Amino acid sequence: MSATITRWSFTATINDSDHLPEDVSYDEVTAEIEEVVTDALTAWYNERGHQLLACEPVVAW
Repeated sequence: MSATITRWSFTATINDSDHLPEDVSYDEVTAEIEEVVTDALTAWYNERGHQLLACEPVVAW
């Protein structure tokens, strides 16, 4: 029997805009974090997670 769990939370404090590179916005930082987390979870799933999970995990923001 499989079970669905939703228990993770992720918090990031983005620097004040005065401390970000001139060409980087808050939205771009958020998108980059989302991409990094999604890529890491996908890599784990491809390496080992497919043996443990019924299907590929979904990262939703």
